[in-house]
Amino acid sequence: MGSASERLAFQRGLDRAASFVEKGLRLDPAGLAAEIRKLPEQDDLFGESKLDSEFEHFWAAFPKRAGSNPKKPARAKWEAVIRRRAATFEDLLAGAERYADQVKRARTKPDFVTMCVTWLNQERWRDEDFSVSHAPGRSLFDLTRELGDWA
Repeated sequence: MGSASERLAFQRGLDRAASFVEKGLRLDPAGLAAEIRKLPEQDDLFGESKLDSEFEHFWAAFPKRAGSNPKKPARAKWEAVIRRRAATFEDLLAGAERYADQVKRARTKPDFVTMCVTWLNQERWRDEDFSVSHAPGRSLFDLTRELGDWA
């Protein structure tokens, strides 16, 4: 426990345990360890957590929307996904980048970009990219005609 961030995390864990004792609640060592793990990791002495910086990176990668796209509920949902280990930061970032690329290639109007919190609630980082692409030199008319022959 040499670094300042490790000492700070440990102190926060002790403070949390002390609050349990003050309230008359019993906290076993395993419970204390679980409470300490819930605390965000500290990157620096100014209090910016690793989760804060990772979320900002994710938010910047997510496609911009014309209408409402509230950041606070998106942040809360993003953190819940990370904490329950449903996905890693890398999974969410890769999914957001895939979605942004899909929006760009499909030329989706900003009004129709999914809200970030909805995207997280629907676990859409797991979606594969199903964008339609066709071979160069073939028009959409040609492809439609070919598909019509199958029917």
